[in-house]
Amino acid sequence: MRQKTHSATRSVDQRRQRHFRVLSRVASAVATALRSLRFHRASLVNLLLLLLAACLISVFYLEELSMTSPTKVKIVGPLVSDRIVRSGDKPLVGLGSKIDCRIEDQAAGLLANAAGAFCDVANKEPELLAIVGPDRLAKYLADDLNARFNSVQFVATADRTRASCIVPSSSGPVEAQQIFTMRSKINQEATIAALDGLLDDCSHLLVGSMTAADDALVNYVLGWMNRQPGNQSYLVLTGSQLQYPRRATQLANKANWVQVNAAELQKWTGVSGDVVSGIHRLREWGLGPYTSIIVTDGANGVYWYTNEGWGHQRAFQVSPQSDLAAGDTLTGTVLAGIAAGHDFREAIRLGAAAAAMKVGGLRRRGGWDGLRDFAANTPLLPIRPKRPIRRPMFPSNGFKIAGAAAVAAVMVGITIWKLMMAAT
Repeated sequence: MRQKTHSATRSVDQRRQRHFRVLSRVASAVATALRSLRFHRASLVNLLLLLLAACLISVFYLEELSMTSPTKVKIVGPLVSDRIVRSGDKPLVGLGSKIDCRIEDQAAGLLANAAGAFCDVANKEPELLAIVGPDRLAKYLADDLNARFNSVQFVATADRTRASCIVPSSSGPVEAQQIFTMRSKINQEATIAALDGLLDDCSHLLVGSMTAADDALVNYVLGWMNRQPGNQSYLVLTGSQLQYPRRATQLANKANWVQVNAAELQKWTGVSGDVVSGIHRLREWGLGPYTSIIVTDGANGVYWYTNEGWGHQRAFQVSPQSDLAAGDTLTGTVLAGIAAGHDFREAIRLGAAAAAMKVGGLRRRGGWDGLRDFAANTPLLPIRPKRPIRRPMFPSNGFKIAGAAAVAAVMVGITIWKLMMAAT
């Protein structure tokens, strides 16, 4: 299957090169005709025929390019196991308290959660490039992932498979306590070599669940996508990467879409309690105009900023059951909307609806139509977003500086006037 994909890609490239050669020859012939044109009837007829041939070849090439252009969506990231620990029903012999437990391992993380949300609305599945370790946990998760998705490729370049131990809290149905996380170290060079050729037919790429130690890998993947015309990349930054704000901003500038939550935005920018001001800080740091930022803020909804301006989507009102994977659900749904060519505001609205259904424990049916019905019939939380603030003309202490400058200008004017009066 891999050889067939490479051969198909090579054949498409060969056809494109052949069409370019033909177009260049036609263009050179048109230029020669223009140089030798003496306003004769025969020369004009030849010129019109050449222009007609160039138009026909261009239309044929553009049509074939649109038919053979890649339309695959791929998700790259480490596969994570959510190890959920639940209390048992029977106390152990000799002990008075119930300390026995049940452990449930399931493939999770952004890779699996976003892919599941994508498949709930799209007619096709994304291709998963899962980074795992050479251990038994990876084999167990591989069986779980292969049972849910048809196109999964495993890249065993980590020292071990990542896992998180989660204990449901007794204080409420929504809260969950993550008491332990088993990190892994990814071999950057080996992963880059393994991904070589796997992104050739990718049109939309989602990258996430990386750490600050994986920035070289993220930089390579985003740089490869930028070199391919028309490709789009979606980056979900983590708290580990945001420990280095400037470096995270450089990575964000290489992606078309960047997503964080409100707490991570505060860690990134140092601005607390104000999402809009935090996004303004990113713009001051040089976050490019062609990079769109998406900030999820729980019950306060979703903020975003694109080259077309600001936007906010209020959260849908549901009875909360579990907030696990709500952000990943929004990511996968928005990615599916972008890949399907939906309006970005509509993709965000339906992504917020999918996240609300995830929080409420509601079963999703009907794809896009089911999300639209839910969004149309579900009330929104009565929370108004903060209006985008206008950029001040001066810095924070600019009014003091401006006042001092005005006073100095007046004093200089008075001094010059006195000197002129004394001279006369």
